[in-house]
Amino acid sequence: MKKSIIYNNTCFVYHDYAAPTTSAETWVLLHGFGFTPQLWQHWLPTLTRQYHILLPAMCGFGGSDAIADLRLEDIADRLAAMLEQEGIKKCTFVGHSMGGYVGAHFAAHYPQYLSRLVFFHSSATADDTEKRQVRQKAIDFMQQNGTASFFDELMKNVCSPDYYSKNKAQIETLSAIAKSFPTENVVAAYRAMMLRHDQSAALQGLEIPVVFVSGGLDKSVSWQRNTAEAALLNWCKLIYLPEAAHMAMLEMPDIALNALLQMAAETKYLLTEKSDTVTESS
Repeated sequence: MKKSIIYNNTCFVYHDYAAPTTSAETWVLLHGFGFTPQLWQHWLPTLTRQYHILLPAMCGFGGSDAIADLRLEDIADRLAAMLEQEGIKKCTFVGHSMGGYVGAHFAAHYPQYLSRLVFFHSSATADDTEKRQVRQKAIDFMQQNGTASFFDELMKNVCSPDYYSKNKAQIETLSAIAKSFPTENVVAAYRAMMLRHDQSAALQGLEIPVVFVSGGLDKSVSWQRNTAEAALLNWCKLIYLPEAAHMAMLEMPDIALNALLQMAAETKYLLTEKSDTVTESS
């Protein structure tokens, strides 16, 4: 079921897949930059048999209103309002790429809602100076030329060469969706990533399982970077997928999902408070 909340005069959209049982945990899956909640569609048949699933749409993408001076904290605030509206006390949060950056900020401001935090090809650290300069050049380019060629190049870089060569039709569909968003929405989100704060210290204070899913071919967030982050945390698991790039939910959906489900089973004993659920159907 498609739902929404109004927060600070803007609409925030999410999709609610009802809990199969009253005791089911809630999982929140937040897509990355340039994508929509459809990114998780391959996982839904399996996840909805076990969990209550909420799929938010990032501000400016997938139906949620854009925010001109977007900050990742703005999205975290809306996620908290969404959970409050649904009566959810605890959730497992899975954030892909930019969605993971949001997850780090959510953990810093709203840790009480988290039972697990999963960085799916993502990180809690901020961009360094060199990366910020690269992002600013991309912003300047998009403002002058639009987003078409930017997303064409992005789609090549986020997938493994093998997956890209064998799934061009799917990648073209994803690219077309990304190109359909207004340039100002894309720029606002990209700038928010560029200006995000380092949340490593906030993660070090968490007493919940923190999980990094890392691809051996990922050009955006390396497994070495995740390994360094993981070493500083109280309870952390690193799931390494050597043949994945930045899109394991597409490149190897079954392997990636099974790894997360195994992690959930292994950490269930750590959960101290079950999520409330709803009974509406999607």
